[in-house]
Amino acid sequence: MWGAYDETNNRKTNGFWSSKEQEEHINILELRACQAGLQSFYKDTINVHIKVYMDNTTSVSYINKYGGRIVSLNAIARDIWLWCIQRNITLSACHVCGTDNSIADKLSRTGNEDLEWSLSNNVFTALRQSYPSVTMDLFASRLNHKLSKYVY
Repeated sequence: MWGAYDETNNRKTNGFWSSKEQEEHINILELRACQAGLQSFYKDTINVHIKVYMDNTTSVSYINKYGGRIVSLNAIARDIWLWCIQRNITLSACHVCGTDNSIADKLSRTGNEDLEWSLSNNVFTALRQSYPSVTMDLFASRLNHKLSKYVY
């Protein structure tokens, strides 16, 4: 799981990693958690500066230096910055000790797996045959959506 906390607005968010993501290096997951938090909290925000606090020094460096040498981490940092640039968001990152990151850390350890469910692929395929014009998956998540457009 990943978790993020917006102390300024007292907002919390978290989510699950896919089984493939769970196998990735912690530095990749930390950057993706930053990306998910930004996209969750600030998707409708423009023209601001956002300072993120992370307990992973590698992630802090990749944010502040606009990327780095490791291709996978550079790609995520680049995606984060491109997303911010589209919204005229300036971003900076600071390291915070893990013990001082308790809210986000707790969010990354607690979640209700009962909320992450979907129709089986067979049932969905049968429904699509009956209703081919459906273009949006309602009540889905980034892990279980069946269509490219979905509402979380």
